[in-house]
Order: sequence, then structure tokens, then C-alpha cells
Amino acid sequence: MFFYSENYNYPLHKWDGQPKITINPYRYQVVFEHIKAILGISINDFLMDTNIDFNEILLEMGSIHSKEYLDALQEDAYYYAYCFGEFELSKTPIGLLRKTFLYPQLAHALGTYEATRYAIDKGFAISLGGGHHHALRDLGEGFSLINDIAFAAQKLGDKKILIVDADAHRGNGVAQIVGQLKNIFIYDLYNCENYPTGDEYKEFIDYGVELLPLTADKEYLSIFKKYLNESVDEVSPELIIYNAGSDILHGDSVGYLDVSLDGLRQRDEMVAQMCKNKNIPIAIVLSGGYKQEYFFEVSNSIANMAKILTPIH
Repeated sequence: MFFYSENYNYPLHKWDGQPKITINPYRYQVVFEHIKAILGISINDFLMDTNIDFNEILLEMGSIHSKEYLDALQEDAYYYAYCFGEFELSKTPIGLLRKTFLYPQLAHALGTYEATRYAIDKGFAISLGGGHHHALRDLGEGFSLINDIAFAAQKLGDKKILIVDADAHRGNGVAQIVGQLKNIFIYDLYNCENYPTGDEYKEFIDYGVELLPLTADKEYLSIFKKYLNESVDEVSPELIIYNAGSDILHGDSVGYLDVSLDGLRQRDEMVAQMCKNKNIPIAIVLSGGYKQEYFFEVSNSIANMAKILTPIH
């Protein structure tokens, strides 16, 4: 099952002067349209909720983010400028920033949580958004205002969860917020010379694997498989949350690894096949991926995971 809402997108087209941010504001809609075409499915095959009470969801974020930070997102444009690395955002009316950035990421958090619940009940679910693993308890950074993965993981109670983070960047926010919980384990494979720098919160990552810049298919897939097997065998999770970042691809503007499209497909297939073989529920989120010409092939890989995980009746 797929989760998607038009609220996932960043409505930058409504601006008089668009900020020059790295993210594509309609990436999620593009992937949604590709998935429909690839699988030959309709909008009825997606669980979507367009009538979202953002104030209510924001209150729920108090379980992972501090009140001071959540209040600041309602009042201070600086937090948006810092998070998205665009100074011009600090001059933007706060109401516009909330609608453009905060509300979509609250929708992602809801989608990620609903995907985890569905996966536990039915075996798998894919949210065509989410993966904002850099949001810290008191600060948003790395394009991440709201930490949807941490929110979903802690909201599931005492379920034994393995977070497999395959984004090119270390998930510092996830590690800080839920890395110390006894029932949550993290496997994180990332470019060691990329953001975030330093060792902060590394100690809360159970299986932290550092890659050198420009690591390519053969080495990447070998390392990924080794630690995927190790982490799954040792944790025996009741749920895997798979942060399926595609910023590992050659030429990505911020990932700086050198994995091919075929390498991405093999990685995703490896995770899906393992979950199917071991009967482990899995919830998948998109995470990073910034090269627009790859969106169709990334969608193909997501669709392929769905095909693998869909039960044959």
C-alpha cells in the first residue's frame, strides 16, 4: 500500500520570488505520478488524507521536539532559513513559511506513522515522502524541520524496530531523538566526509558504517549487504523502517557517492527481498534524492519493491 497526499509538496509556485533551495518542491507529486503509470494503478490505490489538522499534528510533535522549538517554528523565520540554507527565507512572512515548509513536513510525519501502522498489520507500506532524519529535538537542519522517522518509531510503543538508513547522510536527528531507546536500533550507512560533520550522536547508532566519497556499486553493495544481514540477524526486528535515500546516485548535488541506477535498484531489491523472505514488516520512506532526471528510475525502484513485497494470492 502507498501513502501520499498533495499536502506532501512544497507550494513554492505561490511565491513572487522563489528561494534557491536544493529540494524540488514537487518531487513527491512527480514520483506519485510515475508510480501510478509504472504499476498501472489509480488514485484509489493510495491512502491519502487531504483534510489534515496541522495544529493537532504539531501538538503531537511534542513527543519528539521541544516546545520551545515548535513555538519558534510558529514565530521565527530564522529557523527556516537555517534549516534550508537560504538566507532570503529569514525575510519571508512566517505564515507563508509555515504553509510552504512546516505543513508539508507535518503531513510527511503523519504519512510515515500511518505507513508503519499499516506495515505492521499488512506486511508493508510505502510513503512517497518523509525521511527527514536530520531534524533534532531543538533544531531543524539539513532540509528537515520535523523528524518523521523518530516520531513514527517512538509512537509505536515497545515494538522492536530496526531503522535502516540508506541516505547518503548520517541521520543525526534520528540518532539523537530515539537512538537511546532500548527497543529501537539504527543501521546507518553514509558518506563520512559529508554533512553532518563531527561525531555528535554517533554513539547512538548501533550499526554505523562510514563510506568514502565516490564509493561505487561493487563496494557499496557489498558493505550494505554485510551490515544489513548482521543488523537484521542480531536485532530480529518486528518492523523495519527503511529510509530509501537516492542521493547515493552518481552526480547527486549533495550526496557525493557514485552509485549507479542499477546499484540503487539492487540495494532496494535486497532490502525488500530480505523482508519478504524473513517475513519482517517494512515501512519505506523516500528520504533524500535531488537529481531530477533520476526521478523516473527512482520511482521504478520503489515500484519494484512494491512488486516484491506484494503477496501473491
